[in-house]
Amino acid sequence: MAFHQVKDIIAESCNVHRKVAEYYDEMQDFVEDEKAQMLLSNMQEHEEQIVHCMKSYLADKSSTLDTWFQYIPELPSAQEIIKVDLDETTTDQDVLQVFDKVSERFGVRYSKLSSISPSEAVKDLFADMAKMEKNESMRESWIKTMMDDM
Repeated sequence: MAFHQVKDIIAESCNVHRKVAEYYDEMQDFVEDEKAQMLLSNMQEHEEQIVHCMKSYLADKSSTLDTWFQYIPELPSAQEIIKVDLDETTTDQDVLQVFDKVSERFGVRYSKLSSISPSEAVKDLFADMAKMEKNESMRESWIKTMMDDM
């Protein structure tokens, strides 16, 4: 389909974030390191918060949601975003690297959408989403540093 509305793009992004949250939840069962489990739990909550915020935004019925895109770029799927396998030997440092990669991939997704946005409001929306991902990555690094002090 050549044309996409912002609401459809956000709904798809919401689904991708939900799948990432499910992945983090599943990985908590495989990881034995306690700090890694705590980070995965924190990362899962982060993704669930994003899903909640996106659903709330979609429910607001903002006029921005009705904006049309013609031809959106190829965006990474959930499988491409979380193409990292964790196992029982995964450490908290490994988990943090996974989170950084996932955040970076989401950031690229939203930056691409921002760069081709048909209006300033839509451009700002996706730019803010990209910034949020970058800020969350920094926040997780800070949490990891605090956990190291425990």
